[in-house]
Amino acid sequence: SRSRSGGIRGVRSLPDEAAKVAAEGRRLPGAKRDSAAAARLGCTPALCQLGLDILSWQKLRARLPARLPQGTKVAHKTGTTAQNFNDAGIIYHGQETLFILTAYTDRVPVELPDGTPGHTAANQLIARLSRTGYDALRGKTGQTG
Repeated sequence: SRSRSGGIRGVRSLPDEAAKVAAEGRRLPGAKRDSAAAARLGCTPALCQLGLDILSWQKLRARLPARLPQGTKVAHKTGTTAQNFNDAGIIYHGQETLFILTAYTDRVPVELPDGTPGHTAANQLIARLSRTGYDALRGKTGQTG
């Protein structure tokens, strides 16, 4: 719906589905600790750890991490084109994976009907999705950060 998505078309809120995907993500083998899992990816545990470290060094914090509690570790990769604002990453609780979220926006207008810049609305939407997943998986409800 347009009201829940900040005016960006094509966005659906699926907290139950997000929780299911997150649960599956937590079951994935820890390739940074598991040689067999790393081998299936064609690398070593050390290279898997390096990849996660590089993703966690991301300086852009306006999307997935924006509404998370201060100090929450997020290993993510942003992407931007003229009308797309995206972020994909792993959100941690302490040193353990809490969930994995990939958020893509498409055909974001330069400005929404209410005057909000499209990039601002897209960033805020991605941040809200991230916080919704965080709160749901931490057993909290109704918090927006």
